[in-house]
Amino acid sequence: MDDKIKINITYSISITEQQETNTYTGEAHGELTKKGNSVYIRYQDNSENGVVSNVFKMTDNKMTIIRNGEISVRQQLEAEKQTEGTYITPYGTMTYLIQTKELSFSLENNIGEIETSYETVMNDELKRNHHMLVTFKEVN
Repeated sequence: MDDKIKINITYSISITEQQETNTYTGEAHGELTKKGNSVYIRYQDNSENGVVSNVFKMTDNKMTIIRNGEISVRQQLEAEKQTEGTYITPYGTMTYLIQTKELSFSLENNIGEIETSYETVMNDELKRNHHMLVTFKEVN
């Protein structure tokens, strides 16, 4: 099945760096698509740099996060594993390590939740702890 289902999304993303936490929350309209073993959540939000397109792809115990805008991000998360991400700016591309601590995904009757906690490390020194909670449900 690869029908596009319209959904409402609520998200909360907290990033802690050097004892300081910034939390970003929002709501958006998006779509849910199921293709084979994968589930895709797509939506757009506005940031200080303009419109950002977001895609979450969930497959088994893995999640790929793709954000495209003035600054683009691609992160591969896998429960209890270390992976690599890319951060693309107008000034160049940086890679960093991701250590996923927690990753859960639930979906039933087109209502679902994604929750993840992970740490990013850039240049062996800049560490950030991330916590993300995304809930979504079909729009009737």
